[in-house]
Amino acid sequence: MDQIKIIIEKQLHTELTPLESLQVQNHIYGCVILMEEITEQKIVLDNMKFTQKQYTFDIDNQFDEIGFRYGFLMDTKLLFDSYLPEYKTTWLNLFKEIGQKTLEESDQIEDTLITIIKNTVPSDLAFFLVASQTGSLPQEWLNKVIQLLTGKTSVVKPIAEESGNSVLAKAAIEKQIKRFRSTKRQLPQGTHSIMIKKPLAKTRRAIKFHGLKM
Repeated sequence: MDQIKIIIEKQLHTELTPLESLQVQNHIYGCVILMEEITEQKIVLDNMKFTQKQYTFDIDNQFDEIGFRYGFLMDTKLLFDSYLPEYKTTWLNLFKEIGQKTLEESDQIEDTLITIIKNTVPSDLAFFLVASQTGSLPQEWLNKVIQLLTGKTSVVKPIAEESGNSVLAKAAIEKQIKRFRSTKRQLPQGTHSIMIKKPLAKTRRAIKFHGLKM
């Protein structure tokens, strides 16, 4: 638990552009999806590979693809290959161990990651939290994604350098307990560049969000 917390904080505190922030959030989301499916025994790993319906995925060799295959958005520009070496090592170790953990232990890891993202990612780039709240990204946030995928962006400042209003807005997002699911949902007609890959829904734990302006 401590190691994943340390490395996620380190990865998110590196100086990121908004697009890189989106890539990281989408990748973390995908990793959590895989973590939960391994815990729930929907996925059985064999040398870091699993097969589902004649589809084989190699978590080690295809690590950079986890976001756009299992995250909340799918687009090749969301390939995340600039991760810290210890970020990959920590996730791979967790995937190896998670099959022996209980659902409650998996939930605790998930909640820890949610809290880190809430406290680290600027509220105006909190794609992970918005997708978690609604099961999809509303049009305003989809527009942000499209702008990031097609245009130039500035560097994201660490949370400590944000304005007071931004920090307060982030603080207004309550700590939430939530669960992921692995279904797919197509974006509205006319949106071609991205697809919401893994929306969230109420499952065995309640989802409750407040204070995040859409």
